[in-house]
Amino acid sequence: MANRLKICGIVVLFGSFCLAGVNAASVSLLTQDKDILDLPQRLNRLDQILEQKRQKFFIPGMAIAIVKNDKVIYSKGFGWADLENKEPVTPNHIFAIGSASKAFTSALIGMIVDEGKMDWDDPVQQYLPYFSMKPKSSDPQAKVTIRDCLTHRSGFIRTNMIWLMSGLSREDVLKKANDAVPWLEFRKNFLYTNIMYMAAGVAAAAAGDSDWDRLVQERIFKPLDMANSFTSMEDLPTEKLALGYIWDDVLEKNFRNPRRNMDNVGPAGSINSTVLDMARWIILHLKRGKIGDKELLSEESHDEIWRKQFEIGGGQSYGFGWFLREWKGKPAVEHGGGIDGFSAQVTMLPESNMGFVLLTNLTSSPFPASAADVVFGTLLDTAAAPVQKTGPVKKLVPEDTDNQSREQLLDKILTLRKSGERKAALQDMGIIRLKGKASIPHSGIKGTFSWTIDGADRFCQTQDYGPFGYLGLAVDGERGQKMTYWLPMVELYGHYLEQGRQANLLAVVGEWRDFYKDIRFLREEKRGTETIYRLQMIGSQTPPVTYLVDSETCDVLSSGTPILRLGSASRMPEAAIYEDYREFGGLRFPSRITYSNNYIGQIILEIEEIETRIDDTGIAFSLPGTPINKVK
Repeated sequence: MANRLKICGIVVLFGSFCLAGVNAASVSLLTQDKDILDLPQRLNRLDQILEQKRQKFFIPGMAIAIVKNDKVIYSKGFGWADLENKEPVTPNHIFAIGSASKAFTSALIGMIVDEGKMDWDDPVQQYLPYFSMKPKSSDPQAKVTIRDCLTHRSGFIRTNMIWLMSGLSREDVLKKANDAVPWLEFRKNFLYTNIMYMAAGVAAAAAGDSDWDRLVQERIFKPLDMANSFTSMEDLPTEKLALGYIWDDVLEKNFRNPRRNMDNVGPAGSINSTVLDMARWIILHLKRGKIGDKELLSEESHDEIWRKQFEIGGGQSYGFGWFLREWKGKPAVEHGGGIDGFSAQVTMLPESNMGFVLLTNLTSSPFPASAADVVFGTLLDTAAAPVQKTGPVKKLVPEDTDNQSREQLLDKILTLRKSGERKAALQDMGIIRLKGKASIPHSGIKGTFSWTIDGADRFCQTQDYGPFGYLGLAVDGERGQKMTYWLPMVELYGHYLEQGRQANLLAVVGEWRDFYKDIRFLREEKRGTETIYRLQMIGSQTPPVTYLVDSETCDVLSSGTPILRLGSASRMPEAAIYEDYREFGGLRFPSRITYSNNYIGQIILEIEEIETRIDDTGIAFSLPGTPINKVK
């Protein structure tokens, strides 16, 4: 009893010393590891760094737990679980962990494999007869297996629109996914996709004669005493629930980002948990499937889960629900998670018997993915990795093309485009409305689109996919709004508004200078026997847009630019192809536009009808609803 009181005393004294004046704190020194003899001092330093990082990355609140030698050596909350009401984060607050849920699905499958009820290489269709997604393969009999699903090598892209807004059941989502067209070759490419993880989880539930939620609860949550972990939003308590936010870098303010219901894709990312519960999950893995003396998962299955199943490149591989790499020469096992309002990271160093979980309530926060350098670097006395130097930048303009020649070629292109005639034709057309078919083949869904344009400063484009969602972009002078499949409707400001304006079809078929402050000729290229010009369109605040232009018609054949995304530091490269131009009212319009990116695949718009001189009565160049970041 005396020893126990002594240990508790250390905890209290250290907590008072390290966290003076902070209400939401829970620091536990449960062991004094021989590898970290000055642990209290290191944790004190880490405490300061984490708070600095939270403020630097505009994170409203976050919680962390660190495990060493099968014990929690540190756990604490930072900032606010509820920013408006100033509720401090504690280690008991519940956060969405997003795709960090995938490892629960792979572990569950490993348990069912241990029982002989399933094999890693079984076809998904063996357990789900209605699952018939056809991969791109030279073998017409090829079928997607459990291993294919768990390693993201099926060749199918994310297909998120099938489940994000549809409210379909898991079975109906998978039935609809049968219509999806594969993006890349089967088993030759790493393409991250939630649908496949959901398929593997539902198949495991069928093999286990139950459902995924119940099996995770009974076989993982209960044995690990994860009492504050949930697979469904319906079960979430109202107390100790962290609220989600999104950072608007133009307004420099965090706004509430509503929690998304992910129950219909549960095995891929629906779990909500606390850092203390997740610490027990880390301990299970560091002990290779054991909790205490009880084996939940055999070492053989655990080794298979952590084995390099697919080489991604850049020193990174993928196992089953875990990314595998090296951190300062040590094998590291990790997975992040990001959904509306939340970003998470779980990282382990098995050789050091150490790991941590970091949960934040901010959409697409870049900090969790880089937190290993902060946590392990501080505790293990390892310097941060040097920044890798890139090679020489490839020059876009050939050495033998001088500035004068480029200017002359640009003048030639602008003259051929007959800007004055284009403006006159547009003025005569008045308000233009384009209608037609929309499709997202790599999600297997179809719909319609409408595009209403009133010059360079007013337009509204909507895509309606019925039960699978509604995408929209509207600009009316100095006001813009956007709604995508991954983000609720937002008001556009600053560079987001400028990029929104550049999405107007007139930026392609009309006067380029109405949308860009500068145009640069880069080079002349040959495509077979045809000559193509590569131009760069320069905005005031946006990334440059590259146009490939036909040398005879001056039609824009394709464009490419990184898309700015609210709440995310990353930019999503997107390309567009403009085909089958037809003359209408003195102007040439493409009748088919294909947008492509590595998240959704392709969006294809086929123009079937063009109307001009539309009566402006009742036309609203705005989207229905209230933006989550609207400022009064």
